[in-house]
Amino acid sequence: RRESYRSAVERFGPGPHLVSVQVALPKDANYPAMPLDPTFVIELNPLDKTPHSVHLFLEQVAHGLWDGCTFVINARHIIQAGTRPGWQ
Repeated sequence: RRESYRSAVERFGPGPHLVSVQVALPKDANYPAMPLDPTFVIELNPLDKTPHSVHLFLEQVAHGLWDGCTFVINARHIIQAGTRPGWQ
């Protein structure tokens, strides 16, 4: 816990930690007003509350492990992320 906190502060700063996600959407004639490159921002839990989880996620983002990820709306308040073979 202490090591994750120290490493996160050293590499990413004390926070708050925000990750901006740019989304690529297919063009859809039914939604002509849809922005071409929408984004959403993930606000991470404070580092002192969950240092290991925050540090791990920030490291994954920094290494590009979330690039090309697919997001699925599971419920109005839940977004699932994962990969889908053949999707780009």
